[in-house]
Amino acid sequence: MDEQKNGALFSASFLPTPEDYIEARLLRAQLRYSGTMSRMTKLAGAVLLVGGVAVLLFLAKTSTVAFLLADFLILLGMALFFLTDAVLPMLERRRAKKSYESSNVLKDSRLIEIFPSCFTVKTATLEGTYPFTGLQEIIEGEHTFVLGMDENCIWYLPKRFLEETQIEMLRRLLVEARGDCYTRVYLSAQEKKTKN
Repeated sequence: MDEQKNGALFSASFLPTPEDYIEARLLRAQLRYSGTMSRMTKLAGAVLLVGGVAVLLFLAKTSTVAFLLADFLILLGMALFFLTDAVLPMLERRRAKKSYESSNVLKDSRLIEIFPSCFTVKTATLEGTYPFTGLQEIIEGEHTFVLGMDENCIWYLPKRFLEETQIEMLRRLLVEARGDCYTRVYLSAQEKKTKN
């Protein structure tokens, strides 16, 4: 590619850590869990919680079955209410850790070079060039960029390997190329307060 002959705007060479991979997976999961699904499960959880409390207050003294029903409704309501914020991320974290530990490919060192309209990735087993316009998913988290060409081709670039000017440049290139699929995701309220 002609752009590569002219040289990269910048590059990052790094050895991925389990935390890098887990954060990338959590960012993608958080994006999937947000929106309508999250609102509906929270609403269903709240309705069950209120129903369970009502049964507990008004009927639990009259019957053991009502008491058990109230407990069940409250527990189910809490599980649904916290499903997308706590339960699903916990399960995703566990799956990501297991995937990382069982895969040598995920542990390979990598070199990512950024050009004006594409990026290249070089690992021990792969070398590829990916145009920004071909990205289907762009997620920026507090510590990581996730760049997805499709469901099976996803790259992540930890921000700690970039200078602030490089982060801004990459953000601008991504938004210009595919602003329609660029999303900023916070994994927790703590990330909104913490700035590196």
